[in-house]
Order: sequence, then structure tokens, then C-alpha cells
Amino acid sequence: MNPRFTALITAPEMDTLIRQFGVVFHRFGLRRSLGRIWAVVYLSPEPVTQGDLVELLGLSAGLVSSSLRELENLSALRTTTVEGSRRTHYIAEASLLRMLASILAKRELDAIRDLRNAIQDARRVFRRSHYGELIANRLRAVEESAELYATLAALVPSLARLPVGAAKRAVRILKSVRPGDESTSSTGRRSRVSMGVQP
Repeated sequence: MNPRFTALITAPEMDTLIRQFGVVFHRFGLRRSLGRIWAVVYLSPEPVTQGDLVELLGLSAGLVSSSLRELENLSALRTTTVEGSRRTHYIAEASLLRMLASILAKRELDAIRDLRNAIQDARRVFRRSHYGELIANRLRAVEESAELYATLAALVPSLARLPVGAAKRAVRILKSVRPGDESTSSTGRRSRVSMGVQP
């Protein structure tokens, strides 16, 4: 690895920054090591090897190896070849928003899928119960809400792939239709859009 980059990345302020990436990834339900490794690869001006990461971050070779595989599976990193080297080199997905949006959408869609499966399994039990109809109606409402949420979650990666200007316009449109936002009525006074929910 370039000695000048190594000196830069090991400065206390840069170390703090890289650790903060670990915190961000952890908040998304991922290991901190994934965030730290991604940050180094992303900031590096040239492809990075597993050995570079072990040396820079002080992590074990096993942890770095498993983290690199996981980041590849998340489409956060990809391998590349470097002329004259037999070692595997890595470069990062350039858009943090796109990467985190994909991770978040996948995790949420997986959770919704598991919820639907659990409801299907439970139906066999509550259908024979005295409360079967009540439970069925309530869970039907859950399924409808989950379907809507799954549709919205699936849109997140698509929005993240848009050019910045187009993504900002899309966000403005979504904000303009949010339930509960203040809107101006025909009389010019401010009113709340309640969507049927009482304040």
C-alpha cells in the first residue's frame, strides 16, 4: 500500500473517522469490522489487499477474510486484478447511500417475508380456535400493512441508484405526501393531514 496513504489513514483523526464508519454499519445491524474495512477500501486511492487491511486495522486475518466475503455478498466491495500481483485486490462500491439502501431493504424485506411465513404457519392453529375469526381479521390487517411496507422498502434501492438531482426531487415529492405533515387549506390556514387518525 502507498506509504503516504498508510501514514494518512493511521493519523488519530482518520482512525476516529474509520471507527465511526464501524458505528454506522453497526447501527444497520452489521459488524463494526465491516464498516471499518469498507471505509479503508473506499478511501484508498488504489485497490487494497487483505494483508493491507490486517496491517492497517490490526484485525485478525480470519476476521478480515470473513468480513471481505460478507462485504462482497452485500455488493459493498468487489475484487479487481492488479498487474504484476497474484494477490486479490479490492475496491469499494462508491455510493454509501446505494450500498446502505440495498442492505437495509434486503434486511427489511427478509423480516417481512419471515413474518408472512409465521402468519401462514400460525393460521393452522388459530383457525380452529374460538378466537380464530378475530385473530384472522387482525392479522389480515398486518399482512396488508406489511405488503405496503415491502413495496416501499423495495423502492429504496431504486431511489438510491438515481442521479443525485433526481433522487432529491423524488425525496421532495415523497415528503410532500407524508401523512401528518402540515398543509395549507383552501382558506389559507395551516391544517394537518390526518389520514383518518385523530390528533
